[in-house]
Amino acid sequence: AYFAGAVHQRKEMVLLADVGDGFVEVDVPYKVGRVDRMPLQTSPLHRRFAWQWWFIGLGQDPSWLVNFMELLCSKNDIAWQAVEYNNQVHSQLHKLRRVAAQMYQYHFSKPGSSAWWERVELSRRQRIELSCK
Repeated sequence: AYFAGAVHQRKEMVLLADVGDGFVEVDVPYKVGRVDRMPLQTSPLHRRFAWQWWFIGLGQDPSWLVNFMELLCSKNDIAWQAVEYNNQVHSQLHKLRRVAAQMYQYHFSKPGSSAWWERVELSRRQRIELSCK
């Protein structure tokens, strides 16, 4: 069953924003992201926005994500409120150059590690990147 294996290893898209000094990760609430970020439990209900990201890792059409990234590029307040606040990005949205989403393969770290996750960046072909003008 896929759902049993998804707990230990899975593909996940990570959101990135560039405000002038290269890409910075922007976390999505209740979704796997930075490797030092503890996994969150939301049972019995799933957060719809995070749930949609999970299906991209399963091969779902990411066209909704491209639309969301276009809203981020246009500095849409509601779109930026849908992601976790990151002072490095949110305080400099006027400098926003690019947004991207990169696919990674995640699995839990070994016990005793300082990180919750280990991840490997998958092919750049599995990256979506938009220039913000």
